[in-house]
Amino acid sequence: MNLKNVGPFIRFRLTKWKYLRRRLGSTITSNCELDHVDEGTLVMTVVAFNNVELLRYQRELLSLNLKDPHLYVVLDNSSEPGSRDEILRFCKEAGLTYIRCPENPFSSPSWSHAMVLEWFVKHFVVPKKVRYFGFIDHDMFPLRQTSILAFLRRQPVYGALAIPKEGSEVWYLWAGFCFFDFDRLPTKKLDFMPGNNRKTGYLETDSGGSNWGDLYSKLDRGSLALNERRRVRFRTVEDIVQSDYLDYHDDWVHTLNGSYWQPIKDREGKGAYVRELLEGLLTEARERTASGAR
Repeated sequence: MNLKNVGPFIRFRLTKWKYLRRRLGSTITSNCELDHVDEGTLVMTVVAFNNVELLRYQRELLSLNLKDPHLYVVLDNSSEPGSRDEILRFCKEAGLTYIRCPENPFSSPSWSHAMVLEWFVKHFVVPKKVRYFGFIDHDMFPLRQTSILAFLRRQPVYGALAIPKEGSEVWYLWAGFCFFDFDRLPTKKLDFMPGNNRKTGYLETDSGGSNWGDLYSKLDRGSLALNERRRVRFRTVEDIVQSDYLDYHDDWVHTLNGSYWQPIKDREGKGAYVRELLEGLLTEARERTASGAR
């Protein structure tokens, strides 16, 4: 069928259907042979995009600060061939589980991101019988020792709360920091797409928003401990969130725009600031670990 000859909704549905049909074995993987994941293990999946340096920091900070037994999975959605090769090489050297996503049909960052999350759930979470899993952006880092499973043992979901419109009943977990107990979800059909449609309560949402209709609307938000954002400005180069701000989420920091998908001024300056911040977090975590070992 020529997708140019159909309406936008049908074209979207067909594009999504074709992508989700791609099997895990049809793409490049490394250390992905396990048949199942132990029930008490959290599958912590990062969506990588054109920046291996962030993965190096994130992986070590998680190993030092995340108290949960976890499997760190790198889901590579990079658009640059050189970056894909570099990330694969890093994962092989570190013994990490690496999965290269099929070529993404969407250019929008939010749509592209959402598409690979759904693909991962279908081809990894479900067949490997994963109970606890979640997704984290490649520029999201733990500030101190913390636990995700401490929340998931008490409630079916945990993550960064997003509210598309103040006063609305609609809420969802932002797809860059969301975690699930698959056994206790009211639906197994997760839809991470952004947009403005029936599933999002006809409100404009970021990736993760389409889970409102079948998932989050069935949960009592008031009974859940969720993670709220505190936005902090760290420089005054330009009044753009992706340039001058950091988002703090309780025990986590989101340094934003890690792949520089949005062009900004003084990119080198921001990179240096983030690197200094992460080096400081690593020093603290290493010293605490060494002290505890003695």
